[in-house]
Amino acid sequence: MFYSDPFGLLVLSALVNGIAAAPFLIVTMLIAGDPQVMGKHRNGKIALVLGWATAFIMSAAAVIGLWQSLGG
Repeated sequence: MFYSDPFGLLVLSALVNGIAAAPFLIVTMLIAGDPQVMGKHRNGKIALVLGWATAFIMSAAAVIGLWQSLGG
């Protein structure tokens, strides 16, 4: 069974972590770019571009990982 295999559990753990990271990155980027929340300490243009690129890449990786794990 998949759940008794230690390597399978490591893969499952990495998949869950990758799926959970994308929404947290998106929320973090929304907060970091909001001047009402962050005031003068909000992200600059470079940090916003790199942060949103990272969130997009993590979201795409989560979708691909989920697709592959479900047998796609």
